[in-house]
Amino acid sequence: MMDVLKEAEERSKSFYLLSYFFLEKPQNFFEKIKRKEFIDFFKNFKYFDDFFKEIENLKEEEILNRLRIDYTRLMKGIKEGYSPLPPYESCYRGKKLTDYEDVLNFYKETNVGIDLKNEMPDHIGIELKFISVLAYKEKKYLERKDLKEAEKFLNYQKKFLEKHILKWVLDFLKEMEEKATTNFYKGLSSITREILLDTKGRIDELIKFYKNFKKGGDL
Repeated sequence: MMDVLKEAEERSKSFYLLSYFFLEKPQNFFEKIKRKEFIDFFKNFKYFDDFFKEIENLKEEEILNRLRIDYTRLMKGIKEGYSPLPPYESCYRGKKLTDYEDVLNFYKETNVGIDLKNEMPDHIGIELKFISVLAYKEKKYLERKDLKEAEKFLNYQKKFLEKHILKWVLDFLKEMEEKATTNFYKGLSSITREILLDTKGRIDELIKFYKNFKKGGDL
C-alpha cells in the first residue's frame, strides 16, 4: 500500500507540472527549466534531448523568443491552419465557449478547491491541475489509512479523465505537436499524451487493487 501512496504522490506532481507549462508563459518558467530536477524529469521523453542541447548551444534570448512565439501560436488560437483551436474543452467538443457547466459541476461535486481566477474552468491547464489535486487528496487519505476516501478520489480521477480530458485533449495534443515549431512544445505535447494514456491504464489497474485489498488487506 505504501507503493500506491507513493504512486498517487508522483501522479499529483506530474499532472501539476504539466498543468504549469500549459498555464504559464515561457518568460515565467524559462529559468526554472534549466534546473537539474526539471531536466531529469523531461530528459527521457521525445524532443526534450534536442531542446536541452539547444539551450546549451543557442543564445538564451533567441530560445526564449522562439518559445514566446510558439506559446502564442499554440495556446491562443491565432487563426485556422496556423494554430490549433484554443485549448478549451468547449472548443473541441463543439460546445459554446461559455458552456462549461459540466466541468464546473464536477469540480463542485468533489468539493476540492481549484483556482479559476485567471483561466476558464475547461482550459487544459486547469483540467490537468484538477487531476493533480484529486491525486493529492487520494495520497492524503492513504496517509490517514482511510481507504474508502482514497478510493473515492481515485474514482474521481478515472471519471474526470473519461468524461472530460480524454474526450478532447488528445485531439488538441495531436494538433499541437504538428504545429509546434520548438522542441519544447513538441515535447510537452508528446509527454502529456504519454502520461495521460499511461495514467488511464494504471488507474483501471489500481481500482481493481483497491477492491481486492479491501477484501482481505491491512493498511
